[in-house]
Amino acid sequence: MTPSRRDLGRIHPGSNVGEVFSPRPIHRPRCLSIFAAGTTQRRLDTAIGTDVQQGELERPRTPQAMFHRVAPYYDTVNSILSLGLDRRWRRETARALDLSPGAHVLDVATGTGALAAEIHRTTGGTVSITGCDVNDSMLAVAQKRTAARDTSMAFVKCDATELPFPDASFDAITIAFAIDDMPDRDRCAGEMWRVLRDGGQLALLELGQPEAPLLRALYRLYLKLFRLLRHARLDGYGHLEREIVTYRGAQAVERLLTSAGFGAYRQRSLTGGVARLHLARKAVASSPENAA
Repeated sequence: MTPSRRDLGRIHPGSNVGEVFSPRPIHRPRCLSIFAAGTTQRRLDTAIGTDVQQGELERPRTPQAMFHRVAPYYDTVNSILSLGLDRRWRRETARALDLSPGAHVLDVATGTGALAAEIHRTTGGTVSITGCDVNDSMLAVAQKRTAARDTSMAFVKCDATELPFPDASFDAITIAFAIDDMPDRDRCAGEMWRVLRDGGQLALLELGQPEAPLLRALYRLYLKLFRLLRHARLDGYGHLEREIVTYRGAQAVERLLTSAGFGAYRQRSLTGGVARLHLARKAVASSPENAA
């Protein structure tokens, strides 16, 4: 049974379900661990890149400390770097879920809650949204963003490779610009499969590479500007160019989701391939062991 906003509000540190985020210093339960540099997702700053053979190069993870520093203006920086396209991509992701009123949605690696807020806006506040992340500073921004907006949104601090939710808890799950920053991508995908209900949909938004040769060349030239961010104490953004070059590619995402047990995979190119929206479903009565 999916924990409601009211139920989540009763969760206390040490609970088996997880911990509702609070910006006040509190005792942290087991679920706070790892989430290397990337729960905080938002690789708007990341993975825009050249498709390489899976495992050929190890992508550098964005330093977690950087997210603590830039949290207050994180969304602004991402909008500038993406020329405002990140908002369109989140809107496309929210619409693709085609949610029914009363649905329960989990936004993994929610960061500042930008995608969660877009889902809320797109659905007119008719669905319940839980965002989870590991970074206190980012979650504080998410909490502030949504505090005056609605009570159907909750934020939980936890590790995406060990989600503190019961099996089959959510009707839909989203994760944006974060999968390649997970300490264990396969385990994260498996956890998302576990907490998704049969027939539920997963939407994975990632940056890709422009398909047209001319656009790709111009895009790679634009990426070189990110090197200037090293001089603005945004060292996590500074190595973005290398992250992009070592992007695993769309086929790697398909393999990842298929191996986790998802089916009905499809993808959608956004802005000429600069971003890609991956969609998959958890088949009724499916299991990772017998998934095709």
